[in-house]
Amino acid sequence: EVRRSLGVQTLFNYLGPLAHTAGAHFQIIGVGKESLQTKIASALLQLPLQAAIVVRCEDVLDEVTLCAETHVHHLAYGMLTQTVWTNESFGLHRIQIEDLRVDNPEESAQAIRRVLGGELGPCRDIVIANVAATLWVANQTHSLLDGVHKASRAIDSGQAANLLKQLAEMSNA
Repeated sequence: EVRRSLGVQTLFNYLGPLAHTAGAHFQIIGVGKESLQTKIASALLQLPLQAAIVVRCEDVLDEVTLCAETHVHHLAYGMLTQTVWTNESFGLHRIQIEDLRVDNPEESAQAIRRVLGGELGPCRDIVIANVAATLWVANQTHSLLDGVHKASRAIDSGQAANLLKQLAEMSNA
């Protein structure tokens, strides 16, 4: 609560993903500053992860973006490599950040429902890009493009919406 009331990010925003207790073997962390990206990536090298990526975007997002370049620090097999992803890396159209803006949690929930309902557009594309990156870092796909196809199939088949429904039911139980 105190951290939230400050209105700015603190060290605790970055310690959380590093100190999680879930035992995840794969991880994606988004950061807003270049200096933090290198520090977080170096810290992740000390953890027993199979693979991780730390992403930093040229826009305001701290996730994989299709609005600008995504700078990626990839950790795997004890090594750190760096690359840059663009919308072309995913075979998706470049989008505008304004197309993703929502004003409140209700609008965000509606956007999620529309995406999982199969609506095409920038919101779907950004979700697909992030899912593709997740599948790739978790070794569930051999390329970002293959990840895009798998994510698209999960949405179009209704599998993603069903999973969200199951998670909602579990969390409300």
